[in-house]
Amino acid sequence: MARPFFRDHFARLDRQVVLVDTLLALNAGPAAVADLETALTSVLACFRQGETNPLLRPFAQRIDRVLFAATKADHVHHTSHDRIEAILNRLMSNASKRARFAGT
Repeated sequence: MARPFFRDHFARLDRQVVLVDTLLALNAGPAAVADLETALTSVLACFRQGETNPLLRPFAQRIDRVLFAATKADHVHHTSHDRIEAILNRLMSNASKRARFAGT
């Protein structure tokens, strides 16, 4: 059931927004943070990343831009948003290195 859905819908995307509940993982402790980091890396590995040749775009879509957004940022004071961003950047460091290498 998941394969046809993934093939028919997600395989044709060229942009991706990933919402990350950073605060929930932080509140749950170090094991949850490590699990979130692993999950984010695994999720990005599912997508075909990199720039698509304009001639092949209708046939071979690739994700060429990814936006990571921390959810519930409104739960903390606006002066702490840079801290949430830094935490999210740290969580995404391994996955973003792979994405940049692929041309995303």
